[in-house]
Amino acid sequence: MNQTYTQPENTEESEMVVAAAVEELQVVVSDVDQFLSCWLDRLSDTVVSHQPLPTTDPQLRKRIKDFQRQQAEWDNQRQCEELEIQRKLDEITQAWLHLEAEQRKLLQAKELQMLGSQESSVSGDAVSAVTRTSPERYESEPIPSADSLSSNVKHSSDTTVQQFQRLRREIESSRPHLGRR
Repeated sequence: MNQTYTQPENTEESEMVVAAAVEELQVVVSDVDQFLSCWLDRLSDTVVSHQPLPTTDPQLRKRIKDFQRQQAEWDNQRQCEELEIQRKLDEITQAWLHLEAEQRKLLQAKELQMLGSQESSVSGDAVSAVTRTSPERYESEPIPSADSLSSNVKHSSDTTVQQFQRLRREIESSRPHLGRR
């Protein structure tokens, strides 16, 4: 199940992708909640309608307490799972934004590299004339070499990709393995 992913062109597209993912998760959670609530109501109605027991029966009180305890446990578990899904979604969003920032840095480094190669093709007289016209501007801001920018951005980008992949594996491992072969 190797899926290639193409990076959206801009932040607006990535925000739309994240918003769509959030919406889909909310729909799934809502559907599961509605389904389980419906069945819980049906079962409760069935139990009550088919077993008219007096509430003074100790076994009935025990069963009611057990049912209420189980329902509270289920509610707590569901709430914890929803919080975990939200936490992971937040992590994915942050990783996505970080990945976009790294991609922007890489694109800027490539632009600087292209500008650097274009500047080196300009004659020496033109470069010295530019330097003489505003020396404080060019001498106070040394331009890093394209190689150093490229290696820094590549390392940072690799680290970001590794973080994103680790997060994806963590999410995949925490999902129930239903329907997998």
